[in-house]
Amino acid sequence: MARFFTVKPVSDKLALLQPNVCLKDAARPGCPATANRLATCSIDLKDCLMDPVKIAHAVSAEEAGKTVLACLRQLVPTGSWSQLRGWIERGHVSINHLPSLDVARRLAVGELLSVTPRPGGPAKLESIEIAYGDPKLVIAVKPNGVQTLRAPSEKHWSPQRRALHPALDEMLGRQIRGSTGPRIKLRSVHRLDRDASGLVVFARDSETQQNLISQFADHSASRVYHALVRGRMETQTIESHIGRAEKGKRRSEVEAGQGQLAITHFRFLEEIGETSLVECRLETGRTNQIRIQAAEAGHPLVGDLKYGPIEEAGPFVGSRLMLHAVALELTHPTIIDGASPRRIVTTSAVPADFLAVIKRLRTT
Repeated sequence: MARFFTVKPVSDKLALLQPNVCLKDAARPGCPATANRLATCSIDLKDCLMDPVKIAHAVSAEEAGKTVLACLRQLVPTGSWSQLRGWIERGHVSINHLPSLDVARRLAVGELLSVTPRPGGPAKLESIEIAYGDPKLVIAVKPNGVQTLRAPSEKHWSPQRRALHPALDEMLGRQIRGSTGPRIKLRSVHRLDRDASGLVVFARDSETQQNLISQFADHSASRVYHALVRGRMETQTIESHIGRAEKGKRRSEVEAGQGQLAITHFRFLEEIGETSLVECRLETGRTNQIRIQAAEAGHPLVGDLKYGPIEEAGPFVGSRLMLHAVALELTHPTIIDGASPRRIVTTSAVPADFLAVIKRLRTT
C-alpha cells in the first residue's frame, strides 16, 4: 500500500522532524505532484527514489497492443508499478525518440521504446534556426519531433506538459520576443509532420497569412524535400487523388472524382545500400502527400511507421522519419515603392540525426 507524502519545500533540518515530507519531490521540478500543484503524492518514497535505467527496446509482435506501462513492467520486472509509472510521468520514457506521458498508450510492432536516466524535453530555444525573418513573416527550421502548431485541444495543458510535447509556433514566438517582450502570435500558413523536419513559414499578421496561403494554393510558392526511401526509386512524377481511409490514415483514391489532386515530382539523387535518397518537389500540398505516394509506389520512407512496413529488427528500426524540407521559395507580400515583387529563397541542410541514419546505412 502506497504511503502519502506532503509536497512542500522544507529544510533538511525540518525534514528530520517531519518524516512524511518527500524531499526529492520538493526539490525536483519534474515531479508530477509538484508540476500539478498537488498537496500529496501517491508514489511510494522508496519507488520515487529508484532512478530509471537506460533502455532501448524495439517492440515485438508479441508485445504489440500492450500499454507502455505493461511493456516497461515486462522489461524491468524488479520495478514496481508505481516506480515505472513515475518514470513515465516524469518524462524519462520516449516512444520513437519522442517523450510519452501516457501510461495507457498502446504500442505497435517496431516502435522504439526508450528509457533514459535524464528526463526528455523539448528542443532548446537556441536550436530553432531562423532562416529568414522580418515584421511580416518568419521562416524557421523545424526540428524532428516538434509539432508545427499547438492543437486547440492542447491549449489547456500545463506548462510542464507542453514542454514535453513542444510546438514550434510557441517556441519560436518565445524566442523572437525574448524574456521581456510582448507576446507574439504567429499565424499558420502550412505544416510539416511532427516527425519530419525542415523549413516552415509563419505569418505575423492576418493579411500576410492570407497572401502566403494564396501562394501555396496557386503553387507560386515552391517547396523541396529530401527523403530517404526503401529500394531504388527512379526519377518520376506521381499524380493521384488522396482521400481519407481507415484508422485515420489517408490513401490515394482509384475512383474518378474522389479525393484531392496530389502531384509530386521525385528525382533520384543517390543509392545508399538498399535505399535511395530522392528529391521531392511538391506541386500540391496534401496531408502526408510524399509519404503516401512514395509508399504506394513501393518505396516507403525510412522511419515511416504509419505508411511503411513495421519491423522488429534490422537497420531501419529506430530511425527517425527520413523527410526534411530543404528549400522554400515564396514572394514577399510587401511591395516597396512600386518595385518588382521580391522573391525570398531559403535553404536548409539535412540535420545531424538525418545524416546519422545515412551513415549507419552506408556501413551495414
